[in-house]
Amino acid sequence: MPSEKNIRIVKEIEEKFEGTKAIIIANFKGVKVDEINNLRKRLKGENISFKVYKNRLAKIAFKEKDVQGIESLLDGPSAFAFGYDDPVTTAKVLYEFSKSNENFKIKGGLFEGKLINGEDVVKIAKIPSKDVLLASLVGSLSSSITGLVFILKGMMTSFVYTLESIVKQKEE
Repeated sequence: MPSEKNIRIVKEIEEKFEGTKAIIIANFKGVKVDEINNLRKRLKGENISFKVYKNRLAKIAFKEKDVQGIESLLDGPSAFAFGYDDPVTTAKVLYEFSKSNENFKIKGGLFEGKLINGEDVVKIAKIPSKDVLLASLVGSLSSSITGLVFILKGMMTSFVYTLESIVKQKEE
């Protein structure tokens, strides 16, 4: 018979699963507590929840949510990052932390409902963020519009000069 505490933890994992765009699982063995606390603060600022759960309870919760294949990632100590906003940001923050802390290993996770491995998380982390991509798009669109304005201005100026020369010819 499962304890009330374990039932509550499984429900907590299931609730965190709802509305997430990315869940990344990492092995944190050998990482100092103050480093994990710094990571938690950084993640909290990005609307990412970071928690350590027992693999057995996580397996039950993911099974309840009908997630297939995640068992392969639940080996050894497991920390879970639940990203609620931009899934790329979740991958970026954890990847940056793993680069500065060799004991922190990204195992893989779920990215918008699809199971991915650690290498895929790194590939996603290297994608420019949503804000950078939007800024690039806006820059491209505004340069196109600016070019169009200059072309139209040139055509209007040319048209005005043409009319002006026709008027001068008729006056003569």
